[in-house]
Amino acid sequence: FRESALRGYPPSQIAYALSLLQGVGVARDPREGFKFMEMAAKSGNPEAQNNLAACYFNGIGVAQDYPMALNWYRRAASAGYPDAQNNLADCYFNGYGVPKNQSEAVKWYRRAAFQGNVSAQSNLGYCYLNGIGTGKNASDAIKWLEKAAAAGDAQALGNLGACYFNGLGVERNTERGLTLIRMAAKAGNEEAQKALQRISRL
Repeated sequence: FRESALRGYPPSQIAYALSLLQGVGVARDPREGFKFMEMAAKSGNPEAQNNLAACYFNGIGVAQDYPMALNWYRRAASAGYPDAQNNLADCYFNGYGVPKNQSEAVKWYRRAAFQGNVSAQSNLGYCYLNGIGTGKNASDAIKWLEKAAAAGDAQALGNLGACYFNGLGVERNTERGLTLIRMAAKAGNEEAQKALQRISRL
């Protein structure tokens, strides 16, 4: 990949950058990986822009810089890249590099969710369920949680399980609710694990 990366071919730059960042097939060199990712990002490649933003966000190969991460997430998100749309929404939701703006977060979660981004579907369902950044809408919450849960998202499984267990937006079905909560717990959802402990004490 290195030769074609040096010739300026963005897919090779991305592949070589990821190899350097992760130490796959080559010695791990985050700074060099960042450099090649930046080349691809500056050529306008949205996947590279999203990856470069993640480098800034996590301080990999470069000093951590939330505003720069936001800048690159926004570029990739505006180009329609769903992972970046979800990541940009997370920044707005939590106030990373920008003042918290949950309605703006929901806008970007929605765009990513419609493109099939599972994390965004889970996050959008959570927002509809709790009325965060949008009005409460149990039926929309269930629709998006079902989609994300079907893809195995641990947070969606837990939230959907709680909906069935408590009859929120769906007819109450404690057996289905427990099944989903157990699946979420097995997938590493700590809230679901705690919920199971509480249920077992009832």
